[in-house]
Parts: sequence; C-alpha cells; structure tokens
Amino acid sequence: MKPIGRCVSIFALHLMVSSVQSSVTKVLNISPQKGSRNGGTRITVKGVNFSKSYFSFGQGNENLGSKVWLTSLTSYPCDIHPDGSHQSQITCYTVPMPVGKYTIKVSVDGVDVMDTDYCPLTTDCQFTVTDANTPTIDMIRPASGLPGAFLEVSGTLVTTRYAANEPNETQTLILRVYFGGQKCELRDFEKDSMYGISVDVHGKGYFKCKTEGTYIGNHNISFLINNNYGRSLPSPALKQVHRNGIGMYQTFTEINGLSVSKGSRAGGTQLKITGKYFDETDSPVEVYVGDKPCKVLSPINDTEITCVTPEESNVLSHFSGNRGMFVFLQKGITDPFHLDKNEATVEHIDESTWSATDTGPHAIQMVGYFVPAYTGHYSFCLKAAARAYLYLSLSSNPNDKTLFFNGSVTMCTIETSNTVRLEADRKYYMEVYYGASTFASYVTVATILSESPYSQEMTGLAEHEKQEITITSATLQEVQALHISSSGNPGTISPDVQMITIEGSTLDCSFVLGLNGAYTGI
Repeated sequence: MKPIGRCVSIFALHLMVSSVQSSVTKVLNISPQKGSRNGGTRITVKGVNFSKSYFSFGQGNENLGSKVWLTSLTSYPCDIHPDGSHQSQITCYTVPMPVGKYTIKVSVDGVDVMDTDYCPLTTDCQFTVTDANTPTIDMIRPASGLPGAFLEVSGTLVTTRYAANEPNETQTLILRVYFGGQKCELRDFEKDSMYGISVDVHGKGYFKCKTEGTYIGNHNISFLINNNYGRSLPSPALKQVHRNGIGMYQTFTEINGLSVSKGSRAGGTQLKITGKYFDETDSPVEVYVGDKPCKVLSPINDTEITCVTPEESNVLSHFSGNRGMFVFLQKGITDPFHLDKNEATVEHIDESTWSATDTGPHAIQMVGYFVPAYTGHYSFCLKAAARAYLYLSLSSNPNDKTLFFNGSVTMCTIETSNTVRLEADRKYYMEVYYGASTFASYVTVATILSESPYSQEMTGLAEHEKQEITITSATLQEVQALHISSSGNPGTISPDVQMITIEGSTLDCSFVLGLNGAYTGI
C-alpha cells in the first residue's frame, strides 16, 4: 500500500504545479509595430491569461481589466478597446507620442506582467513612432463656412481607399474623417462615388468631404488610417485663434430674412429673424440692431429668432455688418488710391487675407473692422507681394483712421507698426490699400498680441518669448584674520617627547622620523 500512496502524492503535486503555470499571464507579440505621432494606431496585443472582465466601474473594481502602456523615458497609456479584448488578446489605441522606440507593458487586474513573461524576441514587444507613419493635414480650404459645407483637405493621405467599417488587415484604408464631434463624409452615397480624392506616389494628395452636424463654433479636423498609421497630425499653423477659442475650421449661421424692415424710433418693435443653424450650444444667442442689442424672446429654434428692438441708435454713416471684410478690386491700374469703387468688383472674404494669380495690373482696397478677442498691446504688419498701406481707426468711426503701417514683409518679426493698446470686443475700423502687377499677388493683415493666453504648443501662431540673460559678478579674494592663543604659559611649555621602539633585526635597515613634512636625518 505504501508505494501506491507515494504514487498518488506525486500525481497530486504534478496537478498543482501545472495549474499555477497555466495561470501565468504572458505577452507573445504585438502588431502593428509602427504608428503615428498623433496616436490613433490600433495595436493588437497577443498573449495568454489576459483579463476576463473590463467592467471597472464601482468601488473595489478600479483595477479590473487589462491595461497597456508604451514606455521609454516616459510612459504613455494605450486606450483599451474593450470590444476587441479578451483572454488571449488586448486591443488598444495609442495616444500622441514623440518619435522614438517604446516597449509594451501590460497589467492584468492590477498585477503587472513579469519581465520574463514578455515576447520571446524582444523586438516583438517594441513599438516605433515615426514621421513616415504619420498622416498629415497641411491645408484646409475654406477656413469657415455653414454646416453641411464641403471641405478640401490636403496633406499626406497615404491611400485613396476609404471604408467606414472595421479595419481590413490586407489593405490600408482611410477609416473616418472627423469634423469636431461629427464626421466629414468622403462618399456621395447617391452617386456611389467619392466627392474627390487623389494621392501621388509619395502619398501626398487631397480629399473633399461634406461636413455633418449643425453645431456653430470651432472644429478640429482629423482622419484615421488603419494598420501601421493612425490619426493625422495637423500643421500647427492650421490651429487658428478665434474670439471664442482655437479651431481649424469655424461654422457660422445664415440669416435669410426679417419680418419687418421698419419700426418705431423709440424701439419696442418685435422683429422676427429667419435663417438656419441658430445654435445656442456654447452661449445664448445675441442680436444687434445697429450698435444696440435687440432683446431676444425665448424660446428660439434652429430657424427663427424673435427680439424686441431697442430705441434708435446714434446716426452712423458706416455700419460694421457681420463677419469678414469687403475687397474692392479694379484691374488695369496699380495705384490703390485711385481705385474707383463704381468700376471695381466687390468680393467678401472671411479672413484678413486676399490672393490672386495672373490678374495683370490690379489695385485693391480692403475694408472692415478689427475686433480684438483680448485687451492688450497690439502691433500690426502687412505681408504682401508689393508695398501696401494699413489705415487704422482707434474707434469705429472711419473718419478717425490714420496711417498705421506701410511696406511689405515676409515675416512680422522683421518690421511692425507701433504698439497700441486695444480693448476686447470693441470695433476698430481699418482699410488696406494695395496694388501690384505680379503673377502671384497677395496681401495679408497680421496682428501681434504681446500678452497672449495661448502657447506655442496650442497653436503655431503663438511664439514663446525669448530672452537673453547675462549674469556677471565681481570676484574678490577672501581675507581672513587668524588670532592664535594658548591657555598655557609660554615659559612653561615643553616639547612633546615620544619614544619609538623598533624590535627585530635592524642590522640592514635605516630609519627616518617625520612630522608634517619635516624629517630627521638618517
């Protein structure tokens, strides 16, 4: 019976060891192993004994589920995609990271995977962020418009293939174009064709898409490419500074009509405004008649606003109107001061920049208002293909305008106007005069705010202030006075006497005694 008992004991121990080994979490490999600087790369981590549950809500459940990090000098989380994760696979999306190599790290239900239980080959657990795997957005046209408008996006697109479903492992696809919280659709489903897309052999190209949603405000735009790419990285200069924040594109409303065109000078007339996209998501709607607010009556809807008019405003010879500037263009002359507005064509622009090609000799006048977003000290400059002139009024009255800048520069760091303090939300009238006969003609009004709330990391239009600091000091030799004293009487002080005994054979040896660099003779 004893041999049988020993056999049973050994068998039970074997089962226990096997059970422990089978519960060890191991990471076998990851794919893909390259991705975008701006994140959005979908990584699949293969392994064994990953978490069974990703329900981590509620007290005591914070550590449930598998978690993934990409580590170098800094660790970055990889956002878990629960629907693509189970006991033998974790799916996650990378976040924006600098170019470089990263090592995958995994924890399961709050317990880190042991270093010895990662990929058999170290390179199978490495992820590399490169510029070559980063799609880009270099230009967006136009920069603003109504909801539902078309955009043209240029940059590094990589592919012309488009699919809005799950990634196809065998093809590189544009999965989705994001327009704020909505999407920008690439395909015309009625015609079953793309609105427009083209890519050259270097991956550079453009696509056209139709915006969705009715939100009025600032939008960021990006697109996502599967496999070893990810989310697009916009050019920093595309992040425009608006009065209500930063965005790559801005939507605005449309006014179609008014219920009445006349009313009492004392005010009190109910005015019904019809249009589209009257959106109050970010802030209540404001209506102005002349330069005074028209009291809005609640409720409003997407297409109709009713307000009560104010009393008559001061008689103004010039009304600011809505957003943008007017451009008067006359061909055949280059002197903008002799432009005849009766002969000129009129164009409305939504930015303080105008450009044209192959127009021959021409002259323009730009007319509009500058409304600062912040109170502060501003300076102005003109970027132009030829000499241009900026007239600015420190009020809304055109009659107060003075010459503020003349010339043409490529960068406003070269030359600017004098600095002037302007107040937020006030309207300052301005005019620009420009004439040229160049093939590629352009003029842009640029402003510089000395004290900006935005940093270089938030928009490419901001620059960090650079200061050169020189620190000097005078070097003086330290002088110390030492006073040595003794508590004893100098007359009674006797030298220290020491006796040194040397034992052993000394027939072939010579001895010297030394103290603090002073030595006896041999």
